[in-house]
Amino acid sequence: MVDYLVSTGTILKEYLEVRNITQKELANETGYSEKHISNIISGKAKVTDEFAYKLEKVFPDVKAEFWLKIEGEYRLNLLRAEAKKKEFENLDLKTISKEYQFDYVFKGLNYSIEKKADEMLKLLGVNNFEAANESADRKTKPIGIFFSRWWKS
Repeated sequence: MVDYLVSTGTILKEYLEVRNITQKELANETGYSEKHISNIISGKAKVTDEFAYKLEKVFPDVKAEFWLKIEGEYRLNLLRAEAKKKEFENLDLKTISKEYQFDYVFKGLNYSIEKKADEMLKLLGVNNFEAANESADRKTKPIGIFFSRWWKS
């Protein structure tokens, strides 16, 4: 899960504050309504190609590509966070927590169980716990076969 999402609007708001530009002035400069500017700043509305282009005219030192990249990453991270949340809703995280010893691994860290699960997946280098179990099975089976043959001799 993504811990911290910063909307394009939050960054835009900082640009406005640093340059002492009001939302009303930005609305006048871009031709968009104050309500639309407010919705972008709150993350409710997306930064479009056209709006990014108009921002480039207001802030000549900031290219439209910057705004579009930030917007794309923000929206993608929102989707990922929502997907991870839904994925974790279908899992028994308490059982997984015990199986993977979350309390030991994340001792001293004030993480939610969802954050621990997400961090554990990162540590294991997999996207889900099913893949982690499959990976563990593949790694231990050859060892088990080796030892079973060795003990029979």
